[in-house]
Amino acid sequence: MKQEYLIQRLQEAGYKLTPQRRGICGAILASEGTFTAEKLHQLLMKEYPDLSLDTIYRTLNLLVELGVLIQMDLRSGKKSHFKLAQEPHHHHLICLTCGQAVCLDYCPLAEAQKTTDCEIVSHTFELYGYCNKCRKEERK
Repeated sequence: MKQEYLIQRLQEAGYKLTPQRRGICGAILASEGTFTAEKLHQLLMKEYPDLSLDTIYRTLNLLVELGVLIQMDLRSGKKSHFKLAQEPHHHHLICLTCGQAVCLDYCPLAEAQKTTDCEIVSHTFELYGYCNKCRKEERK
């Protein structure tokens, strides 16, 4: 995914393209895997010293609403993690200790469409547990 696509989605939805939003889009694309708003804030503070964490959250929320990002909330009370949306959709197993998100290569809810007369138009599905590394560290 290219920065132009993120910017185009914001423009099509009628949002202004501030230098800060462009910077946030660039930082999102530079991040590998999942990221937090705080991580983006740290990456962008040198270039945009007046950039607030609130501005980053607002931009991330806009991109989630536009379907460009996926937001994963950790039940452990830690900060939300974000990830670029990819096709086909996929789901995650999220470690409650370190926040690592492991992608599942199948949709556990695929059968739901076959067993109900309702039309499912969207869903999210996240599993929460502990990755091998965190389980091993806990045993020490």
